[in-house]
Amino acid sequence: MIMRKILVMGDTEARYHPLHCIFPIHNVLGKEKLTFTNDYDYFTKLNEFDLLICFVDAWIVEDNKENKLITKEQSAALLDYINNGGKILSIHTGMSIQATEGLENVHGAKFLDHPPYCEIVVNVAKGHRLTEGVNDFRINDEPYHFEVYEDFDIFANYEFDGKKVPAAWEKDHGKGKLIYLMPGHDEAVFACEDYLRLIKNCVEYLVTV
Repeated sequence: MIMRKILVMGDTEARYHPLHCIFPIHNVLGKEKLTFTNDYDYFTKLNEFDLLICFVDAWIVEDNKENKLITKEQSAALLDYINNGGKILSIHTGMSIQATEGLENVHGAKFLDHPPYCEIVVNVAKGHRLTEGVNDFRINDEPYHFEVYEDFDIFANYEFDGKKVPAAWEKDHGKGKLIYLMPGHDEAVFACEDYLRLIKNCVEYLVTV
């Protein structure tokens, strides 16, 4: 496999989702060149990388004492990156970029809320190119709920109160591509072998598509 350069963006002192939670992806991406950072200025350097894994915790909150904000320059650079063919794997809190002006529509859906942390079963689409070797898996996580406003390829879901909720999807944005994976609140989620396999599949697809 050709060595790829992958930027993993997060926040070391995030209120809810610190960057270290995602460190276990090393276990399945050992052949890839991973750069972990909490420096949002890297949004202006994305052309140096083959893929962005977005795990930022940039929700805009009223006191704004603990959450970093993405600047207009950084937002414009990220949008330019994906519009011109960049690839993004957004995981769990990575959807928080929707709170930044200009990035509201990148995911094709809007985070609404989540019930309390609980056990959920993620059901993966059988025969999908991104779920090869991945079984349905049971985890404890925050079950994010969404308002979906674009058509996209949903390849995993979970059931909540009798309804299916998207848990993973793929979509085009401009000339680029984004995959969103809902699970990822804490390190325990990334200890799930089937979830790590799903992440690996998504990364391998995005760096070669």
